[in-house]
Amino acid sequence: MNRGETNAGAKQFKRALALTASKKPNYAKALPLLVTAERLGHAEATYALATWYLFGRHVAPSMTKALTLLKRAVRRGSADAAFDLAIAFEQGKIVERNERKAFQLYLTSAIRHRQPLSYPPMYSFREAAYEVSRCYYHGIGVAADRRAGMIWKIESKAFRSPKRTARPPVTSSSSPRRSRR
Repeated sequence: MNRGETNAGAKQFKRALALTASKKPNYAKALPLLVTAERLGHAEATYALATWYLFGRHVAPSMTKALTLLKRAVRRGSADAAFDLAIAFEQGKIVERNERKAFQLYLTSAIRHRQPLSYPPMYSFREAAYEVSRCYYHGIGVAADRRAGMIWKIESKAFRSPKRTARPPVTSSSSPRRSRR
């Protein structure tokens, strides 16, 4: 479990996952379960709700709520939320552009993805480590350090992630990805 999570929050999140992963997903029933799990401190439920508000999936879109929930999910330990928020800061979408914060969040995401996770992540260590590599190499939000960039790139390619399983569609499949430099 991530920081601040409770077993009750994890149970609510798992129930919501089951409702959204079935052959006939029931998002209307999953929403109150996600809200409850989020209130109980579950990081991934918080992240899931953030993506729903960000993309207007199953709820009315709200950038303010999405940003609040993304930041809360990062504080609670979500590696995926850190990755999405890094993209937002790098692109200047929903927040003011801040490459330093973007770099710090990519690094946070990479470090958290190296830890054992209790859920299948949307992103992987490889993706987060590649972004750290790119930032170091090109001096995005950090002093340019090509050597550090190459080390992170090698690490991203060498890391063998556990087999990824398909994650149920609680979170949106589209993320605020940016074009590569």
